[in-house]
Amino acid sequence: MTDQSQTVAPKPAQPHRICGECGHTHARAIGPQPGTRRWFAYKAGTNLMLAIVPVLPLVKGITNLIHPSAEVDLTGAQREALNAQFEVSGHTATTVRQVTVELDHPSLMDRLVAAGPSLLLAGLLLFLAYALWRIEINMTAGPQQRPFTEKDQRVLSRAAQYLWGFWWAFLALEAFGFRALHLGGTGAAGSLTSGSIVVLGLSVLVGSFARTYRKGRTAYNEMQGIV
Repeated sequence: MTDQSQTVAPKPAQPHRICGECGHTHARAIGPQPGTRRWFAYKAGTNLMLAIVPVLPLVKGITNLIHPSAEVDLTGAQREALNAQFEVSGHTATTVRQVTVELDHPSLMDRLVAAGPSLLLAGLLLFLAYALWRIEINMTAGPQQRPFTEKDQRVLSRAAQYLWGFWWAFLALEAFGFRALHLGGTGAAGSLTSGSIVVLGLSVLVGSFARTYRKGRTAYNEMQGIV
């Protein structure tokens, strides 16, 4: 009696597909295939904050363009007069040291001085978002795409340079710009201190990342030359 059973050959192992997140081939690949429309839509969703961040200063800039305002420190007499309105049972409820001044009849210069920093920062953040988006796409597009490119390095370096230049312009605006609003004192300039600190921190971070990317690209090119 012959054995009718047949030996079933094992199925060949399925090749791992390219991961939409890291751009490499491995067993736990996630997301659509790099380079497809679904992949670009997937990357746009995961990097949505890059598009949202520039909108924040843009909204503030447009608001200041329509209704320009500035923060002004109060003098001693002004603080006493205003704080007296908050006295309860002989105790001061709060201490007012700074107020927001809105101009009822602003000139074109008033609008530009009030809105200019926010609008310029929005433009710089948009350019930085574009640079980071390029790097994200090229580094996760798979083995067929070079992770470090000359154009990405150039765009990122320009973003860092623009931010440093904007920081110096911000300092100049703190010192001289708000005198155009005829508000007097140092209060209006002092109100921009937090803004300049934010821009300085962003400039340092982007500058450091630009240097890291430049060194990474140099090392990558040297490795490619050896291979």
